[in-house]
Amino acid sequence: MESDKNRSISPFGILIIASALIGIALFVYAFFIEPNRLVLNQNEIRIDGWNKVYEGFKIVSISDLHGGSAFVDEQKIRDVVELANAQDPDLIVLLGDFVSQTGNGPIRKRPLKMPMATIADNLKGFKARFGTIAVLGNHDGWYDDETVQKELRRAGITVLRNEVETVYKDGAALNILGLKPAPNDGTFENIRDVLKESGDVGK
Repeated sequence: MESDKNRSISPFGILIIASALIGIALFVYAFFIEPNRLVLNQNEIRIDGWNKVYEGFKIVSISDLHGGSAFVDEQKIRDVVELANAQDPDLIVLLGDFVSQTGNGPIRKRPLKMPMATIADNLKGFKARFGTIAVLGNHDGWYDDETVQKELRRAGITVLRNEVETVYKDGAALNILGLKPAPNDGTFENIRDVLKESGDVGK
């Protein structure tokens, strides 16, 4: 009778074990490692005709905070703020989707995983020479874009919804255009009107 010590695993068995280990590793990375990482990507953009006054103008952009979602607690939001400030930015832009809802009930009645007031309180620490500007995302609209806007403004953040904000450096103007998220009716139909307001396109 063959002893247990002499038994070998078939190639198929090795494949099954290897696949299981890879699956476990991917699961651990996807749910426990990657969500906890704060990744900073730096890009230099050169634009023909760019006003030399704004050479080296540093913009930090942040999107999809989804406060209250997996691994995004108050400390994580403060960590994002701290990392942004460490870049010594001229301008900070927040690209929407601040909230995260539970999955139960009609979408506009689903409670938030973290109150918007709490999210805004933890965003108060942003520091940039020309301020912090935000647009709203589709998740913000699904919940209540008016509430999200109100709380962001309470935190000292400028919210643009098909609007233009102009900043000035050494007398030179820089127009910042903020659009409503695509699902909102009229976003793209009136984009030219918004651009006209900024003076960047002709009538």
